[in-house]
Amino acid sequence: MIRFRNPSSSLETMLASFEQLYNELHDKDYFDNDDIAVVLVKANLMASSGFTGDAALSLGANKDRSRDKTYNNAKMFAEIYRLLGLISVVNDVSSNYRFTYIGEHMVVPGADKKAIVEQCILGMNNPNRIMDVSYDESVRFFSCVLLTMSELDGMICRDEMILGPMSVNDNSPEEFDKMIWYIKSVRGNHKKLQKDLENFAKALQSNKKDGMTVTSAQNCTRFPISVLKYCGWVDSINTDVYGRSVRFMKLTKHGYETVEHLKMMRDIRLSDYESSSNRQRQALIRLGIYMMLARAKFNLEPVKEEIKKDKKEVQEILDGKEILFSPYQTLEFSVVNNAMNIVFEKSSAEDRQKRLSRVSGFYTKALGSKMQNMAIDKVVNVKKELTTNDVLSFSEHVRELYKKEKNIHELTDIIVEEHIKDKKTEFYPLVETLFRIIGVDCHKSRDGVNGERWDAMIRNPQRSIPIEIKSPTEEMHISIKAIRQALENKIILLSRKTYVTDEKCATYVVGYYLPNNRAEVSDLISNIKDTYGYSIAVFDIGSLINVATSIILFEKGIDTEKLYGLEGIVNVEDIKR
Repeated sequence: MIRFRNPSSSLETMLASFEQLYNELHDKDYFDNDDIAVVLVKANLMASSGFTGDAALSLGANKDRSRDKTYNNAKMFAEIYRLLGLISVVNDVSSNYRFTYIGEHMVVPGADKKAIVEQCILGMNNPNRIMDVSYDESVRFFSCVLLTMSELDGMICRDEMILGPMSVNDNSPEEFDKMIWYIKSVRGNHKKLQKDLENFAKALQSNKKDGMTVTSAQNCTRFPISVLKYCGWVDSINTDVYGRSVRFMKLTKHGYETVEHLKMMRDIRLSDYESSSNRQRQALIRLGIYMMLARAKFNLEPVKEEIKKDKKEVQEILDGKEILFSPYQTLEFSVVNNAMNIVFEKSSAEDRQKRLSRVSGFYTKALGSKMQNMAIDKVVNVKKELTTNDVLSFSEHVRELYKKEKNIHELTDIIVEEHIKDKKTEFYPLVETLFRIIGVDCHKSRDGVNGERWDAMIRNPQRSIPIEIKSPTEEMHISIKAIRQALENKIILLSRKTYVTDEKCATYVVGYYLPNNRAEVSDLISNIKDTYGYSIAVFDIGSLINVATSIILFEKGIDTEKLYGLEGIVNVEDIKR
């Protein structure tokens, strides 16, 4: 069973303390638990016996280090920082540390610290070469628990987590499936769950090294549960799944989106790394680091060519997928730094900035405001060859509404509202109709046709565009999942060649409303472009209606040639006609 120590401080407090530690200790050749204790206590970030500052150091001090409160608090902080890959052991001494390259990015001005930590949390894995304790399980725990929840109606309780994700080799599909089957089989039978937990703890007690009681096993879940909540992956709920009120964790929208992302990644474990050639190992380390930083919203433009070469080196291993690998949480400090060509002998501000500027330019990339405007300024008319009964019906409806409203923006809002309860059977044909009015040959895919993974296709002799559509009854706001499905559509179209296209041509997502978190979606679109080279464009239904109504009423639309190269969130609001 994977055992997480229960920190005496919250994760938020520990992360807030990290920058203070870095500011005080980064110039040292190495620092230890005593250094950490002094910094945290003097900055009033750690208390002992109700006191802070020098009084805490004095009251907490004890010649017996096992009873020295401040020392053990500092040791616990260091253990969590090591677990996250923010610091690492040097000099082959378990209590001598340095800040890692990932840790340095935690203090970059403007960095999204929570996004970095989230990547570090997903990067935790066993076995590894960096922690003092090793376990029998081969597991990337937080990835495993999220994937487990997705198979269990999006929920899991504390005791299920102990018997499941904390005690499974998730690198084995057979063992993972067996674990899922077990939890499903025990649900509804609370007595069996408790009996199985007691037997499980007794089996651990029989092994002196692992000796645990039910209570001590349950205490090991405090840290992972707090982490899952910190990342916004789960909420707490009470359910009667077991015939009584039991506290469960339930996946949030962000949790489900993270699960979908994990499913598309190639999970590299220590065994995968060790079975690779030396050149491949170096490439895996660099890609692992860079992709973590990319997902944490750092700009990869300065290392674009290096990434391209490394992907080619390990293309057989990754099979075209995004890498999930956190080197500082898996390998020795020196091994990772050698692959990254990082030399830590010098610790001046200039040296640190040179290291960081390789990726970040010392600042994070502003992606959240990225929008693409489609100018409605071209004289067009509905093409006769694209006119269908749906096009004629929609056009007549627009004209009738305009007679009453005399305001195209209010008219657009009315039509958007008319479709708020649409299911896919009504919404998908609407998207088809709007694109045909705009001036492209759009065809909705037929249900049940396996060869057409996309929901609709803009057909073109050289540059066909697949469209992922989300009706309002599927999701009101376009999600991260829809973006990933758009990527899949592009990959499948290029592979199956059902329609002719090229790699530069965009792939689309159309939904009812734009994403709630536009920055997160823009980041993912940018990451996909960096990783795969494909452009994704996102439309809300109001934007398409806006263009279509302008064409019908004023014969003013867009330059359809620009449709093929769009990328990002597309906006047509408040454009003069």
